[in-house]
Amino acid sequence: MVRLISKRLDKRMVESQAVLAYYAIAGSIGLAVEWLLIGLSPWSNTSANPVLMLVFQFGIFSFWGSVAFALKLLMDRRASVAQLRKWYRRCLPLGFASIYFVTFTASQQARFILGVGSVLATFILLNPFYFQYFRILGRSVGTGGMSPGSRDSTAMNSSNMYEAPKKLA
Repeated sequence: MVRLISKRLDKRMVESQAVLAYYAIAGSIGLAVEWLLIGLSPWSNTSANPVLMLVFQFGIFSFWGSVAFALKLLMDRRASVAQLRKWYRRCLPLGFASIYFVTFTASQQARFILGVGSVLATFILLNPFYFQYFRILGRSVGTGGMSPGSRDSTAMNSSNMYEAPKKLA
């Protein structure tokens, strides 16, 4: 489903806008699942602290957005993204290690809340990477292959943006 959404957005929008919309849609679909199927909506606990509820909902959005979006950043082999991708690849294992460390070292009584909290914190902290990716793509508009019509016919389409750059002979 997310692949279909991505393809449709790629055809209709400039790449930076399509990627941002993809992230927002993926996060929104995740919130809908959490709210309607799992019951973690903001209105399900009216006595909750509103600030904590906002952080919790943003964490859920970030988690679902990341699940669908992370591969776009990891697989993008363009030189303009290389440095960001390198730091993202370094931070992912640290985030996952921190989730496991916090969860497994917590007491039995605190394990669930600290485990959920560490997952939310990890995925919220990944957002700056995504925003930087959106900025890089936004700066690339006009340099070729980034507009909706050109992505399908030039060197920068969704099928080859994930390949390593070819060396010049």
